[in-house]
Amino acid sequence: MSPVNSVDDIANALGNTNQTIPLATTTALSTAVGADTFLSMWTAVGIPGNGITLLPNYLSGGPYTCSSGTLGAIPINPGGQQNYLAAMSLVDTVGAAYVLADRLWHCSLFPPVGAGGGTLNITTPGSLPARITDNGVGCQMFIETVSGTNTLAAASFTITYKDSNNISRTTTAVANAANPAIGYFRHIPHAAGAYGVSQITSVVRTGSWTVGTLAVVIAKPLLDIPSVTTAGTTLDWAQTRLPKIHNDACPMMYRYSTVTTAAGMWGSLSVIDK
Repeated sequence: MSPVNSVDDIANALGNTNQTIPLATTTALSTAVGADTFLSMWTAVGIPGNGITLLPNYLSGGPYTCSSGTLGAIPINPGGQQNYLAAMSLVDTVGAAYVLADRLWHCSLFPPVGAGGGTLNITTPGSLPARITDNGVGCQMFIETVSGTNTLAAASFTITYKDSNNISRTTTAVANAANPAIGYFRHIPHAAGAYGVSQITSVVRTGSWTVGTLAVVIAKPLLDIPSVTTAGTTLDWAQTRLPKIHNDACPMMYRYSTVTTAAGMWGSLSVIDK
């Protein structure tokens, strides 16, 4: 692997190895769960297309890890040396913040455990993909609505997991919106003193839930785009800071909405191999 040592290296890679990957939604992204929420684009209709929603459930034993071959991953040609994100351009019809992340692990919480809630113990949760060499430092956890018209009452979730130091942790109960729309991506904060996640072992849910499919997801943010405007926002290589994109990564995007208006998005990624 040849590292990026100079602006000349970047210019040469942009001229010779750059690949541009289009992104777009062809139907509006729902924000029916309200403002100040994350919305996963995993199930959005458009480019790259709908992600897989029939995920291995918590009773199946997996495999739960995600890769470039997982349906819904943003398609990036493998690099001969090392791929880097060199630029990004996005337009949002309402205006929002976006995050580009590597989806590492996902597990369906279907079938529901019933009207009274309960504990969903994940069978053989396994480890993060081999491309993660720091045991999950900086990785984040989410509850994602992946399919169905949900009948989930306003509920709370508590997750037991191992942090990046392999210490067993339990989150405090985190409130979840009632009847969340498809794509709702509820961030689950780490327990105090934890800086990442390497394995999720169980999810405790309260409240009634009998229809719809939720998932628990581990993702590693690669780039924050704090302000995507209706006029368009473009970041160059200095602004992206050239995050590495592994050949077997499962890139995805999620959106932070500050209003309840449904929106559309389009743009592109530029990736160089150096």
